[in-house]
Amino acid sequence: MEPNKARQIIETWTREQFGKLLEVRELNVIRRAAGRVWSGELYCIIKEGEILVGTVGVDEHGKLIKLVTADDLANTLAEVRLSESQASMTDTAVADDDFSDASWEDDFSGIGLDEGGDDDLDGVFNSLDSSAVQDEANALIASGDHEKLLSARELLPQLLAVPQNRGRVLRQMGELELLLGELDLGVNYLEAAAREFADVAAVDDLDRVAEITLQVIGPEKFEASTAKQLLERARARMRPIEKIDHAPLFVGMDQEILFHIQGASNIVNIKHGEALLNEGAPATHAFVVRSGVLTIRIESPDGSERVVRSCFPGDFIGESSVLEAPGATCTATVKGECLTSLWMFEGTRLRELLAEFPDIGVRIDSARTLHRLDSFLSQHEATEALDTAVRDQLLGCISGIGRYEPGEILNKSGEVPQGVYLVASGRVEYRVPNRPPREYRVDSFAGLRDTLHELPLEGEFVTASNCLLVRFDPQRLKEIAADASAAVVAVLEKME
Repeated sequence: MEPNKARQIIETWTREQFGKLLEVRELNVIRRAAGRVWSGELYCIIKEGEILVGTVGVDEHGKLIKLVTADDLANTLAEVRLSESQASMTDTAVADDDFSDASWEDDFSGIGLDEGGDDDLDGVFNSLDSSAVQDEANALIASGDHEKLLSARELLPQLLAVPQNRGRVLRQMGELELLLGELDLGVNYLEAAAREFADVAAVDDLDRVAEITLQVIGPEKFEASTAKQLLERARARMRPIEKIDHAPLFVGMDQEILFHIQGASNIVNIKHGEALLNEGAPATHAFVVRSGVLTIRIESPDGSERVVRSCFPGDFIGESSVLEAPGATCTATVKGECLTSLWMFEGTRLRELLAEFPDIGVRIDSARTLHRLDSFLSQHEATEALDTAVRDQLLGCISGIGRYEPGEILNKSGEVPQGVYLVASGRVEYRVPNRPPREYRVDSFAGLRDTLHELPLEGEFVTASNCLLVRFDPQRLKEIAADASAAVVAVLEKME
């Protein structure tokens, strides 16, 4: 669905329900386990200004969700009036207190700010000028003076707020710590930089980080280092594929199907920085990467663009052009990171093949589900900090996706959970006798913490409505937790 269509649906509903009382302003895209949702902010215009009343969502099928009610409007206006009343009472009290004799000419210079003074206020009210901070840090490091190196150490972390610069900044932070003699900390920063570069297949940068790491820790430790493993993995994934049946989506397919797939494809090439797909544009074609690298970029709720992963030879993209109804839009922006060659398919032609060979549709639908979940995990408040390799491991734990009726028991009382469930739609409850049920709504994970710690359940997990659930294999999740760092385990536990 196009953003303009989503806005039109929300505006039409708003006019029908509230007339001219409310207006639709900001429209944001939100990634959920079941796909994208467009969220529109509804404002009430009163003499005091614009008041946010709530949000209304539209899913990819045009269905309205999370509606604003008349009670929401009444409660919002009541809160505004209460705030005005309290403010008025405060003003009256101030007018009557000991400050009433003070004039605007009185000298208040002796009243100090909290520690940090004006500099702290500048940091709060002025947006970060990343170029100026970077230039200043570079100059401090170039001086070689120990005190100036310490000053650069304080500056560089500010630049981590710019996502596209994180890898380069972490590498510079690592090199700086090595200059200061903090070898362990320096290697840790270099490892973090390597993960960032691996996510976007920046092989040259990865190679540089690996070279520095080798010099610092020596050949023996380097063999087991994260930097070396990530570099080898990136190089292996960049090897071109010669035939389309080497792509994971088509491996093992019947030769007759492969013959038709090959006949439906054309080879196209895109340059570095060229957009193959644009988020929100009509979805008309699907692709399989033949050689080169692409980056998947999604729009965040604040409107910024974020790289969430790279696509390598053999990867399939553009499934919306095949599985969605005519008029569907691209769910992400895809750009070339180097000269990239692809097999291109007309969406309409693939749909014709689906009608003749249903197995193609099953495989493409599975790819779509994984892509949606990957986008969701990349922006989930708990998992967005995980690198692509860990997200891939989590996606590899999926053992099934299914619909459930109300009242189905997912995990029984007295047992360690036999499955972890991500709620894509509907509602799950954890029910313990004589206690209020704990609710698990859309985009929450049920049973994860008990699974990781192998704790028998006091109660049972039960579907409280019609649900679409993504099931994760508990044994695989425990294996990830056993091999992962403490930071990754903490992220996994926060997912519930």
